[in-house]
Amino acid sequence: MSIARQFSHLLQLGRAIRFPRLILALVTLVFLAGAVVWEWNRATSPGPLHPSHASIAALRGGSNCAACHGSGKITMTEACLVCHKDIKAQVDRGKGVHGQLPAPLQSCTTCHAEHTGGTVALVSPHAFQAVGVTDSLKFDHSKYATFTLSGKHDSLACMKCHPSATVAALGENTPRFLGLSQDCRSCHNDPHRGTFGPDCLSCHGQTLAFKKADGFVHAKDFLLTGGHAGLACKQCHESAGANSVAALKLHPMPARSCTVCHASPHKKTFVAAVALETGTTFDNSCVICHGSSDLTFLHPTAKMTSQHHALTGFSLAPTHAQVACVTCHKEIGTRRALPAGDDLPARFAKFFASHGQDACGECHESPHRGAMVSLIADATHLRDVQSCSVCHGTTNLTFQSPPATMTAAQHAATGFNLDVPHDRVKCIACHQDLGKAMDRGTGLANRFTQRFPGRAQAACEACHADPHAGQFKATPTQGRCAVCHAPTQFVPSNFDAAAHAKTPMPLTGAHLAIACVACHPKVDKVQRFTGTPTTCSACHTDVHGGRFDRAGMPKAVAGGTDCARCHNTTAFAQVKWTPADHVKWAGYALNGAHATISCESCHQPLIKPDQHGRMFGAAATSCVACHVDVHAGQFAIKGIVDCARCHSDAAKFTQTTFDHQRDSRFKLDAIHVKIACDACHKPVAAGAVSIVRYTPLGVSCRDCHGPGVTRDEVRQ
Repeated sequence: MSIARQFSHLLQLGRAIRFPRLILALVTLVFLAGAVVWEWNRATSPGPLHPSHASIAALRGGSNCAACHGSGKITMTEACLVCHKDIKAQVDRGKGVHGQLPAPLQSCTTCHAEHTGGTVALVSPHAFQAVGVTDSLKFDHSKYATFTLSGKHDSLACMKCHPSATVAALGENTPRFLGLSQDCRSCHNDPHRGTFGPDCLSCHGQTLAFKKADGFVHAKDFLLTGGHAGLACKQCHESAGANSVAALKLHPMPARSCTVCHASPHKKTFVAAVALETGTTFDNSCVICHGSSDLTFLHPTAKMTSQHHALTGFSLAPTHAQVACVTCHKEIGTRRALPAGDDLPARFAKFFASHGQDACGECHESPHRGAMVSLIADATHLRDVQSCSVCHGTTNLTFQSPPATMTAAQHAATGFNLDVPHDRVKCIACHQDLGKAMDRGTGLANRFTQRFPGRAQAACEACHADPHAGQFKATPTQGRCAVCHAPTQFVPSNFDAAAHAKTPMPLTGAHLAIACVACHPKVDKVQRFTGTPTTCSACHTDVHGGRFDRAGMPKAVAGGTDCARCHNTTAFAQVKWTPADHVKWAGYALNGAHATISCESCHQPLIKPDQHGRMFGAAATSCVACHVDVHAGQFAIKGIVDCARCHSDAAKFTQTTFDHQRDSRFKLDAIHVKIACDACHKPVAAGAVSIVRYTPLGVSCRDCHGPGVTRDEVRQ
């Protein structure tokens, strides 16, 4: 019997034996308390615990429900946090996944399912989804774990750092994700053995390889730039000794000078002179030319001023100051660094041999004939090797022209006088390669002669290229320039209208005012003269679209063909057409009023030319295109109104050719033929206008006279 039924029988029995109400109440209370205790002892779990919880001694057997579900004022969530202290710490700090949960998710059962015997994981994908993490690979580590994953850490699988992440059942006090230390040394070996302390990230970071130490800041008085930036630490800091990393960390020393690590190939006198002039020490004077941030000691990284070059014994001022180093030192940009050794200065000196500054000939080969050099040297009282300065100067940056100069008198000595018009022509106009340097070597004089060949002053063709590409070689002129051009100037030519009149195309009318290039364009960069077409349509667009070239049209009129049949070169618009011409060309006779109206009445002037260049519109071919249909479409056949069926442009509009007997459905008898037209055809309103009604009208008597009227009555 159930407790409810027993309690019901007890109440009935109390009423039967008439217990006092107070005694009955006490007995009932005692019975209910006993029933609750009895039922509690008989309570069973809704299912087996997850293996992780079942392994805990305090929870074995499933009898200690309060440990997880709470009792009294302790909620289930608070009971869970008693054991899960690391999660409670997150909640208290408002950090991590549990510390940032919204209010609806504060209950543990929202994300974690228990009493399934392990068939459902305590930390399942549902748990991550509940907090907004739909993909575990996109877990925001910096938000929930306060440890930003970058570099190689970002590509690691979760299990690399959290080996218990996928373990089904965990032992007591064994965390799944929490409890890890963010100290680098908890996972990685410290190669510095504690010399630099525990803060590995401050030097190595997480992005680049560990050995790169991208966060490490070198000593401020020796920045790692240029060639020093890519070096490994051990290349400058041996593993032991005064310059080791560990030793310098404990006992910092001044930055080492250049010569401590690098051997100098320069003469000591030169180095001392540079140091004295720049106010640097002897050992650190290297940075004046090479720089502490350079990647190499070689040219062009190495820089040397004219003042420093003068300390070598060869001043660059003024002539050589702007000359590229490679001009004198051919291998300066191609050779490799010299290995250190006792003979380093001697090997270095071979690359930078000393030269005197007394004469150009010591370095520069003269391309001129010896007789010319000697003549100039004798005239200026100079040695042959010094005579270069007469034309080239001592401060010029190049031997080329300009700035090399040559007077007209000196040029005459070559056999070519600079008379008009050559006295005003720049040197480079005749000597195309004048500004280009020539390679040195054997045969320089011959190459120079090829560049400056002797020319006779007989014919233009000897020096000047034919700009007409041989067009006139087959003509009577045989391509001679002087036939059309004056010897003193090439442009303009002396080819005038009279000369043009001898060609197949005399210049008349408007053609006299047209520039030559309008008819003679450039083809493949050459202006074409021969073979130019002479027909109008070859140059001008047919604005009529071939309308007057159809079959049956005249091919020639008064000796004129093409456009000249109607137009002349004086004015294109001056065309006089007779009525006969209109029939001949347009196929439309101008009769009656059409013969007296202006062309513009039918051919409307355009504001601007159309796509064919026409300034007048095409004339319409139907009457209603120009004239209003006074019948408002009553006589249209299949939508087309043809006024010519009843009217002729040779007569007045009121004089029609309409025949009532032939052209209508109603034949006029002897009676109706005498009746006026307006007796049957009366005005009617057609919109805003009034028109005479012609059709449709009835053809039976009663349509006009009413029912019952006979023909005899109509006659009376």
